[in-house]
Amino acid sequence: MRHRNSMRVGSFLTVQSAILCLASFGYAPVHWQTVAKLTFDWNGRRNVQVILDAPEVRGEATHFTRIRIQVPGENQFVLNNDKGWAKLQYRYHNPLRSDFMLAVNASEGRMSLVILGFSDAGLPESFDVIELPSTGGPRVVLHSGTLGVWELKDLDGDGKTELVTYKCSAEDIENGLPLQEPFEVYRLGAVPGETPQVSIRLTNNYNIDHFDEWFRINYCQKAARKRKQHSSVEFVVQ
Repeated sequence: MRHRNSMRVGSFLTVQSAILCLASFGYAPVHWQTVAKLTFDWNGRRNVQVILDAPEVRGEATHFTRIRIQVPGENQFVLNNDKGWAKLQYRYHNPLRSDFMLAVNASEGRMSLVILGFSDAGLPESFDVIELPSTGGPRVVLHSGTLGVWELKDLDGDGKTELVTYKCSAEDIENGLPLQEPFEVYRLGAVPGETPQVSIRLTNNYNIDHFDEWFRINYCQKAARKRKQHSSVEFVVQ
């Protein structure tokens, strides 16, 4: 089922990429459709509106390529991704009740948004972490196109969510290199705007405790070499 969905979305992305390419050279205008719209209070800022858009195509959109965030009193924040972000495919606990965005605790009373994206066949999905400070507009505090999100969880009981990511780079695949300690644990910034950092202690502990899951990731190298299917991972939010 995941393979079929991935192939269908891949074709959809090819059409969408062509539309955006033509538009960039002035050959065709982009007609946008709204995939989802959500209004909520974010870090003490009331009535923040998030709008997710995709180039207009036939059928239901399962991805989006533009994020617009309107914070009252601020200029509109716009973020584009020509590869697209994905509709969430896993069960999770999400305060936003959204099929496209995840809300995680960055610290007490402070929430960040996590958006998962697509990537090349056999490689992990990309992701972005967006934060809203007490003043000013939203900002991207972490972006990766080479790491997948394996788990979002408070690993040390401090009330803050850590991002457990996994690696499977194209360079490693081409060179036939084995994956060593594939998990990296990111701690979200202690204050608004601070870039999340890899925690060496939590990373080492997680890799030791989840060593057997290395085999569940390692097959992505074989899948990427064959280019026949996308890798799939278990995604858990607690």
